[in-house]
Amino acid sequence: MNPFEQMQIKQGAFTATDQQVYEAFINNVDAVLRASATSLAEDFGISQPAITRFCQKLGYRGFSDFRSAVYQHHKSAGESSSPSTAIEWYCKLLQLIPAAMEDADMSLLVERLTTSRRIVTTGFHKSALSAQLLNFNLLKLGIISSFAPYDQLSVEQGITDEDTLVIFSAGSRVYKDILDALADTSDERKPHIVLITMSRKNPLNAKVSQVVWLPNYQNQNYSQYLETQVSFMVFIDLLTSALAQRTSQQS
Repeated sequence: MNPFEQMQIKQGAFTATDQQVYEAFINNVDAVLRASATSLAEDFGISQPAITRFCQKLGYRGFSDFRSAVYQHHKSAGESSSPSTAIEWYCKLLQLIPAAMEDADMSLLVERLTTSRRIVTTGFHKSALSAQLLNFNLLKLGIISSFAPYDQLSVEQGITDEDTLVIFSAGSRVYKDILDALADTSDERKPHIVLITMSRKNPLNAKVSQVVWLPNYQNQNYSQYLETQVSFMVFIDLLTSALAQRTSQQS
């Protein structure tokens, strides 16, 4: 991925200082290409160590390494054209998913799914298809799981703190009421809640235990429409592979 995609993927984990560095970089690309970390720090009121830490968080050795990547990206962008077909756009999008999964700490999710008493998956509208697919894959792996339509999910279903609720919601708010109801229950009835979404500003983000943010054509500002569920489906395939590996190690 180019440095701008790296920044966008990891933006959800930025600190306030990281966000300040990010905005300075995004809004002043020319300055990034011609200045040093010291001069950038002086110009934008950011400490030089903060700039270095930000670049390292993106996977670069430091600012010089990051600046070289920005230069190479601009050079290659001038030499190549944008994707011209839907297939090319899909390929571009799907290449972002592994990094998004790494950023979401997938080892934590795999651990939780393989140790929970049971899993409940749910999704609204088309996202219900993704929830059903994950449920099907979990059952194939011998993991106790069930699918619950969004309008049939309730706190009366015997969910406990030993269970995991996985919600697929690209950006909808329909789960707010059930999450508020779960928040008001005793600790013994609060499951581990995983939200798989495509919105950094999903209002449900603050109400769950773990957020998995995935790219789609909208949050990547693509001019080509791409089916949102494709990102969910590829994510499920990669997650299932990780779960299969984990369960084989346990057997």
